[in-house]
Amino acid sequence: MPAMPPGPFALNILADVADVNLRTAAVSAGWDQSSPLLVKISSGVTVYSTSTGTYALTINGSFPSGVTLVNWGNIVGKGGQGGNGGTSSLGNPPVATNGTAGSAGGPALTVSSAVLIDNTSGVIGGGGGGGGGGAGQGSYVDWGGGGNNAYSAAGGGGGGGGSGVGSGGSRGNSATLGGQTGGTATQGTNGGVGTYTSGGTGGTQGSASVTTNGVINSGYTSANGGAGGAGGALGTAGSSGSNTTTTAPDRDGDTGGSGGAAGACLVGNSNITWIAFGTRAGTIT
Repeated sequence: MPAMPPGPFALNILADVADVNLRTAAVSAGWDQSSPLLVKISSGVTVYSTSTGTYALTINGSFPSGVTLVNWGNIVGKGGQGGNGGTSSLGNPPVATNGTAGSAGGPALTVSSAVLIDNTSGVIGGGGGGGGGGAGQGSYVDWGGGGNNAYSAAGGGGGGGGSGVGSGGSRGNSATLGGQTGGTATQGTNGGVGTYTSGGTGGTQGSASVTTNGVINSGYTSANGGAGGAGGALGTAGSSGSNTTTTAPDRDGDTGGSGGAAGACLVGNSNITWIAFGTRAGTIT
């Protein structure tokens, strides 16, 4: 009587893990490198990347009797970092800076070996792009000459990090200086960190105002920065940071940074036989 063919070797991924090479992980778990391989990612578990330059999951090399991946969890690329908020110099004239751009998210999955994938209840998504930083704004007034000057500088909020645990951008500082008799500077906030599956919130804008003899001079000595853009969801670009508006003399305002591009969902689709697509976010090539 002929021998029965071996059953599949089961590799169960039960906890969050980063930068996985499927073949390497299976060999480490005891796979004999010849029997069929069945890989299951449990519900609520995330396979993620620690860098936008690397994949969360790589499927390559030899699988002589075939490999099947059942994903009930998440396979996500690294989120892009949010841009930094702009700020402004205190002087005449004030010189504001732009918010910086958010960075691009990273890819989730690369496949160069034949594989069956059942993604019925799973998510595969490229990292979201980082949100752009908000713009800075500065203001200056000289009332009556003689060096009676007042300055204010407001920072923009930091951009939110992209989904895939992208880092938030830093806020720009707000400040007041000069011959003012009083003034307030409200700092904006840093951008929020993205989670595995959602983008971080954009930071709030900073503001600053100075007074002369207890009166704000026609608004010239008030400044408001721009809010930071939100980080992108999986497979989605980040939002741009907000611009400032300059309507009074002796002000300088600039533009918010652009949002970062989204990471790819997967590369190597021609090597995959799909049992079920499930949720896929980002480009597929």
